[in-house]
Amino acid sequence: LLGLFYSCNNVYIMRHL
Repeated sequence: LLGLFYSCNNVYIMRHL
């Protein structure tokens, strides 16, 4: 579960980067 949340967060950060 934590991995999925981290993946979503990573995509969000990448898009805002």
